[in-house]
Parts: sequence; C-alpha cells; structure tokens
Amino acid sequence: MNYTKYLLFIYFLFYSGIYSLAQNPKPVVSVIEPFPTLNPKLDSLLHECKKAIADTARIKLYLGIGDIYENTKPDSAIYYYQKAQSLAEKKLATSQSSTIKVINTIKKYLAISCRYIGTIYLYQGLYDKAIEYYLKSLKITKEIGDKKEMAKCYNNIGMVHDNEGSYDKAIEYYFKSLKIFEELSKQNEDILLKGEAKKGMSQCYNNIGIVHTKHHNYDKAIEYYFKSLKIFEELSKQQGNAVLSREAKKGMAQCYNNIGNVHYYQGSYDNAIEYYLKSLKIKEELNDKKGMSNCYNNIGGIYIIQSSYDKAIESYLKSLKIREELGDENGIAQVWSNISELHITLADSVAVTNTEKNKHYNEAIKYALKAINLAKEINAMSLVNCNAAHLQQVYKALGNISQSLYYAELFIATKDSMFAGEKTIALAEMETKYKAEKKQLEIDKLEKQKALDNETMQRQKAESKRQQVIIFSFIFGFIIILTFSVIISRLFLQKKKANVLLLKQREEISTQRDEIEAQRDKLSNQNNLLTGQKKEITDSIIYARRIQQAMLPDLFLTLSKEEGKRSFIGGGLDEVFILFKPKDIVSGDFYWATIVETSHALSLHDTHKILVVAVADCTGHGVPGAFMSILGISFLNEIVRKKEVTQASQILDQLRISIIDALKQKDISSDISTLLSVKDGMDIALVAINMETLECQFAGANNSLYIVSNSKFQISNSRKHNSEGDKLSDKSSGNPKPEISNLKPETNDLLEIKGDKMPVAIYVNMKPFTNKSVQLNKGDIIYLTSDGYKDQFGGPNNKKFKAKQLKELLIDNCNLSMKEQKDVLENTLVNWIGRGEQIDDITMLGIKI
Repeated sequence: MNYTKYLLFIYFLFYSGIYSLAQNPKPVVSVIEPFPTLNPKLDSLLHECKKAIADTARIKLYLGIGDIYENTKPDSAIYYYQKAQSLAEKKLATSQSSTIKVINTIKKYLAISCRYIGTIYLYQGLYDKAIEYYLKSLKITKEIGDKKEMAKCYNNIGMVHDNEGSYDKAIEYYFKSLKIFEELSKQNEDILLKGEAKKGMSQCYNNIGIVHTKHHNYDKAIEYYFKSLKIFEELSKQQGNAVLSREAKKGMAQCYNNIGNVHYYQGSYDNAIEYYLKSLKIKEELNDKKGMSNCYNNIGGIYIIQSSYDKAIESYLKSLKIREELGDENGIAQVWSNISELHITLADSVAVTNTEKNKHYNEAIKYALKAINLAKEINAMSLVNCNAAHLQQVYKALGNISQSLYYAELFIATKDSMFAGEKTIALAEMETKYKAEKKQLEIDKLEKQKALDNETMQRQKAESKRQQVIIFSFIFGFIIILTFSVIISRLFLQKKKANVLLLKQREEISTQRDEIEAQRDKLSNQNNLLTGQKKEITDSIIYARRIQQAMLPDLFLTLSKEEGKRSFIGGGLDEVFILFKPKDIVSGDFYWATIVETSHALSLHDTHKILVVAVADCTGHGVPGAFMSILGISFLNEIVRKKEVTQASQILDQLRISIIDALKQKDISSDISTLLSVKDGMDIALVAINMETLECQFAGANNSLYIVSNSKFQISNSRKHNSEGDKLSDKSSGNPKPEISNLKPETNDLLEIKGDKMPVAIYVNMKPFTNKSVQLNKGDIIYLTSDGYKDQFGGPNNKKFKAKQLKELLIDNCNLSMKEQKDVLENTLVNWIGRGEQIDDITMLGIKI
C-alpha cells in the first residue's frame, strides 16, 4: 500500500514539472537574466525591432524576444539568440577602429548571446553543445574583465555537470561562481549592483543545496537552502527596486519548494506540506498562476501519500482550474491524467464493494479518455502513452479484454514513437512558423492587389474625364480659345518668374564663389603653415641623423687604431665593408665595433686582444628605432668597454638585462597575452674574435652569422646557466667546456650559424643566449646582417629577396674585394627594388680575415 502511494507520488512529481527540484522548466537559477527590463510583450518587442536602426539596440531586442520564447518555444528562442550572436560578431568585425568601450560593449552582448544559446542546449539535453557555448562566453568575459558575466558562466557550466551526474565538478563551478559574487557584493557600494551580486550568491547556495539533495546529504542541503532563503528575504525587503524585489520573492518560493522536497524525501510529509503552502502563498502574491498550479499538484501528491484523497482531488481541481484559465492544454491533460490515476488507486485500495470499484474505474476511464484525446490534439506522446497504460489497466480490471488489448497496443506503439516524436517537435514549430509567414505573405499580396485595383480604377476614372473634356471641347469652341489665352498668360507669368529665379541664382553663385575663394586662401595659409612645420621637423630629424652617425663607430679606425693600418699583424683583418641604408632619415639598425684587451684566466700578464663586432635591428624604424639604437650602442659601450665582458653570449645576456630595466619591462610571463604585446627590443648578431688565435665566438638573437670559407668548420655550443634567475656576472669568466661536433657548411663555401629564437627583450621563455665558437682561418669572410636585405620586396613578382638568394649572392661574389662585394650588393638591391619602396632599414657588415 505504502509502496503504491510512493510510486504514485513520484509519477505526479514527474508530470507536474517539479521532478528536477525546480518550479519551472528551467533548471534552478541555471540562467541569471542580465536585462530584467527587457521583458515586454512579444508584439511590442517585434514592433520595436522593426523600427530599430542601431545594431546594439537590435541585439538587445533579439535577446528579449528569445527570452520570451525560451520557456515555450526553445527553437524560436535559439533562432533569435543566434541572430543576436551573428549581428554582434558582424558588428565586432566592422568596429576595429571604434573605442575600447564600444568594442567591449559589443563583446559583452556576444558573450550573453553565447550563454543564452548554451542554456537552450542545456534544456534540450545537448550538454556538449551547451559546454561549447558556455566556454565561448566565458572566454569573452575574461577578455573584457566582466566578472559578473564570468560568475554566470561558471554557474551555468556547473548546471551542465550537475545534469550529467558529475556532482564534484558541479560543486567546483558553483563555488567559483559563488566566490566572484561574494567579491562583487563587497566591492560594490551601489545598492542595485550589490543586490544583483547577493542574488547571484543566493542562487549559487540554492544550486549547491540541490547537489547535496541528490547525494542524500539532506542536512547539508537544508543548510544551503536556508542560506539562500535568508539572502532572498533580505533582498525582498529592499526599497526602490521593484524588479529585484520580485525576483527575490520568486527565489524564496523556489527555496520553500526545495525545502519541502527534502522533507518529503525524509518522510516528513507535514513539514513538506507546510513549505509547499509557503511557496504557494508567494506564488499567489506574485500572481504566478503557473507556479500556483504546480504547487497544487505537489500538495495533491502529498495528500495521496497521507491517504487524504478528498484533499488530493480538491488540490488537483484547483490546479486544473488555473490551467484552464491559462489555456495550458498540456497542463490540463496532465491534471486529467493525475485524476484518472487517483481514481484507479481509490478503486484498488479504498473501494470495498464492486459498485464502488466500478464507479472509480468509470471516473478513471472518463478522465483518461479526456486526457488522451487532448494529448493527441497537441501531439503530447508521453501523455498518450501514460493514459493508454491507465485505460489498459482499467479495462483489464473490468474484464473488457478487447479494449484492454487495444490500449496495450497503443501504449507500446506510442512508447516506440515517443523519441521520434520529440525529434519532430522542432520541425513542427518550423512548419507552423512557415505557415504563419506564408499566410502573412498572402495577406501582403492581397493588400498589394487591392492597392493595384484602386490605382487601376483611378486611372479609368481619369481616362473617362479626359474623354469628356475632349467631347466638350469640340462642342464648345470658345472654351478652347479661352483655354489658349489662359495658357499664354500662364507661360508669360512663368517666364517672368523664371527670370527672377535666374537672377537670384546668379547672386547665390557669386556669393558661393566668394566663399570658395576665401576657403582657398585659408587652405593656402594652412598649407604654408604645415610646410613650415614639416621643414622644422625634418631639420630636427636630419640633425638627429648627425648625432646617430656620430655614435656609430668608424670601423676602419676601430680596427686599426693600435697598428695604424687597415690590417692586423699575424693574420688579422684584411678588408672590411659596411652597407648601411636607413629606410628613413634616421635608422633603427646600427652597427658597432670595438677592441678590448683582456687578461688570460691563468696569468694577469698574458693579455690578448678581442675584437667585438655587432649588427643589430631595433624594433621599428625611423625616430623610434633610432632611440632604441642609441640605447643599444650606449649599453654595448658600458658592457664591453667598461665592464670588459668579451664572451658573446654574456654580452647579449647583460644587454637584455639593461634593455628590460631601461624599458621597464617587468616580469609578466604569467600573462601571455600582455607579454605577446610587448615588442620593444632588438634582434642582433654579435661576434667576438681573438685577434691572435682567430677563434670566433658568436651569439645571436633571431639573426645569423654567415662565414664563407673553403675549410671545414669545428663549432662548439655552450650556454651558461646561473641559479640566480640566469643573471650573468659583469666580468667575463672563461668559456665553459663546450660540446664539440664537426659540421659541414650548408654549401661548399658558406656556413650559416643561427642565433637563438628570441629577441634581446622580455620574452615568453627567456633562456641564456647560446655561445657558439668556430675557428677562423686566413682568407675567411664573415658577414653580419639585419633582416632588411632578405625581407625586401621587389623583382618581377614583387616577392621577398629571401635568405637563400642572399647566400647565393655572397658565395658568387666572395672572391671579389670587399669594396667590390659592397658595390655588387648595393647594385643588386637597387635593381631588386626597382620602382618600389624600401620597406625596412638595411645593414650588412663584411669582414675578411
């Protein structure tokens, strides 16, 4: 008996729409509506949407229309949400020149659209699609820093995991949402914003309580429900915000309903009734008739458990009356089905005599037939299936085997077709929409036809009048003469008016000509002013070029200041060329060289000379690049000449530290997006050559070293690591023992030694620069270059020159003198550019050993 009552109540819970512990078709607080004011009647919104011109206004209206359809026609809702999403994406693509505030506003609408679409997929059980759109929304809200929207996304993602049964993940996301809402409630002084944040906290508490209910942790569930209820009660008492107060009361009703469910699961039916009645009272205050109907269904189910069948039927009839007022055909069929099931229970459990049993069976048949017929009309297969089961059971009890068999077959058939029927709901809605639009088009067509008919009638009347005029003209000749006289008189008057108008136009043209001349003089003065300003700026930049050129080293003087000639004793440097072509007046590229005498690691008296040469490409070109080049030259003088650091990799390590300090590039490696936006720095190729042993050390940042030689090379690689954040000592400290491997050149005559793939600046993954060592021989030629030469566009197809072609050019002309090589390189570049434009600063330095 008790088992039958329990199953019956579970059935009532399912068909009255509260099986998910909520009081409406939405999951409890699965969506927190951000625009409570955008909820007018549908026809008003559609009318406003047609009149709206601004895209942002149309996006908001689309969201409002989708919100109205959300609980009744989810396919229509998702249609309008996707229109809002598409319009926001289109607007965002064409608003790149807009202000950050405008772009962020559009991104916020795009995030809201994605979140709403995810919610529809959540209702439909398409959890993967729901997660996809929630994550899109979350990504956008993180970009614009909208914490409130982030909290809503976390809350909705928790709902997906809750429905999937992943309760640990659900709890995790609910607490993420709760944490943000708590922060917002403390930060905001504005009463409205603070109230919205507290409402979000309360909804999170409610959702966490639902998870504990599903885990049968009823004490914990009650604790969180009361936390939620307390906040909702506080918000309902706030003055000056009717919308928030109403939402808070709705939340209180949800909490009372969920607390009633917990008491039901614990078997405390009196307490369950008490809280259901509290929920009902609020629903009555809010005039939420659908919610009232659901409450009466819940209460009726409890009365069945308590065997209070009269009260149960009374509650069901109240629910039925409300749903009939609302025209809720699905709800009406559900209540009839519930009453039918109740009479079956009375016949099986309470009735003593056959007369009483037959009376209840007949009542059950009456309500089941009403329910099944209405369900067929509205295509509610689940209700057809349920009531077919009722009728099969009743007819079997009455001994009507043929009817029992008929409804048993109907039960099986509808059970098999239910899933297919559910899939066709969307198609049915689309067909209904198509028919409505088709009907509207027919109406429009009829109206146009009516207008055309009216126009035809008017033309016919005009033609009839014209014919009458002709007939009357022939009859009354004097009317023709009078008409002719009138026409001549009117022509004369018109000509007179035309002459007056022409004179007036001439005066206007003269006035406009004077205004144009005045504007021309004004533009001429402004042009002269701009020309003067341009000259002043150009003169300043030209003077800056003199300063920059003064800071660039005299390479020949640098290489021969000790010996007084252009070569070094004992196989030193023989020839040098420098190809230096700034794109603008000043250059972002620079070259640098110096000679340093250093002591041997084992003897202070044993010294040797180190030639340090570098070619660097700073960020940008023109004035910004020139400023950066001056910084680079100054720091290299400090590091090499004063601190006497001669190991190539250590020079670049210390140069990077100086650049980061000078440009205040703090450690932002945790924020990848910000780090990628920091591009100030330089690419560089640097060699340090022992003038006695001709051992060449190389370190590079995105730039390579080219060596032309007929000999095989022996290269060593080393990278010094330091436990203190890869910081290097100021003084050179001997090269570490390298790993040595024999490498062949890329061609028979040229070897490219590539630098590290990172700039001399802040970077995502900064490591110490690699020190590469190679033994040079007399007659070898080394080339240091920026990327300007190989990246220059030109040629017959206007393509880049590229490194491969540059290498071939160096190899083909390596036997020429360094001056001749420079001429070949310069002429090749000029011919390659042709009538085009130089796109970057170009610097190349060649040294023959």
